[in-house]
Amino acid sequence: MACVIASGNTRGADFAALPTKIHLFGPEGRQRVSIVSLRNQIPSVVLDVGRVDVSVADPGIALINDGIVTAVSDGETVLRVQVDEQTIEVPIVVANTKVEHQWSFRNDVQSVLAKSGCNMGACHGALAGKGGFRLSLRGYDPHQDFLSITRQARGRRIEMADPGRSLFLAKPTGALPHKGGLRLDVESRDYRVLSQWIANGANGPNNDDPILQRISVTPENAMLSPGDSSQVLVSAHYNDGRVVDVTHWAK
Repeated sequence: MACVIASGNTRGADFAALPTKIHLFGPEGRQRVSIVSLRNQIPSVVLDVGRVDVSVADPGIALINDGIVTAVSDGETVLRVQVDEQTIEVPIVVANTKVEHQWSFRNDVQSVLAKSGCNMGACHGALAGKGGFRLSLRGYDPHQDFLSITRQARGRRIEMADPGRSLFLAKPTGALPHKGGLRLDVESRDYRVLSQWIANGANGPNNDDPILQRISVTPENAMLSPGDSSQVLVSAHYNDGRVVDVTHWAK
């Protein structure tokens, strides 16, 4: 059951902010936040944004925009959530923002490909691939996928000096004809993940990669009426202790 972490007496609060604690790791640390009503202290429907006022106490530590908290610098602060006359606070801890960030092929690039449907059976994940380009189904073989992306087609799928010219990016964004249609918006974070991965050397999977141990869903339980809908948050738990919000990549 979700708990409300708040300042003062908030036992009467009829809403909650999920997750109840926010930990951001590295300069790319981010966490989507869901503000939900409570029924008998059980999370229910997402509240109308018009009723909710959300802010970070110290914007020098973290920022919130469109429901996503992002890291700014190391430290601790709180997320303040006000609905009508009730206010709750969610602790925010930010760490390792000064560490240079490198996108992981195994954990980040493969996630973008899966979310975009590129490695599904109807696309390049088919047994024979599509258009001469084959990926393992749902990314089960990251090492072979890395070789397919970076070594095949005479290396033309990757242009490290100018990532936007890479076939790997030009086709799914529509810059070049692509039978699979538009799969990637050039203004999206997913495009930034792929383009920065290429620009930083297109490093492949290695034995030092953090290994995904499990995923979790928040809230674990919800009380909804017929026809209601709510939002779930999905977190990836890695063997290095990090818990990463992967809601955007979940399907």
